[in-house]
Amino acid sequence: MPGVFGLPEISMLQAAGLFILSKIIFTPGMGGGSKSHKKSHGKDMKWKSEFRNKFRPEMERCRDKQADKDATVDVE
Repeated sequence: MPGVFGLPEISMLQAAGLFILSKIIFTPGMGGGSKSHKKSHGKDMKWKSEFRNKFRPEMERCRDKQADKDATVDVE
């Protein structure tokens, strides 16, 4: 980068500090990444609950049919 943009060289300690700072800022669950992750997770949970509520009667009907099949056993 110094040759391309004319930036000063940094030491290994400064590079390690930049690496740690970037991990804190950009890792979900820490720093700035946590808020956006929680928002998207909440949207996923809302979508899943709406889907379950919409198809719950259909799922219960299928379970009832399966229970009726299991209750009737053919004996030969």
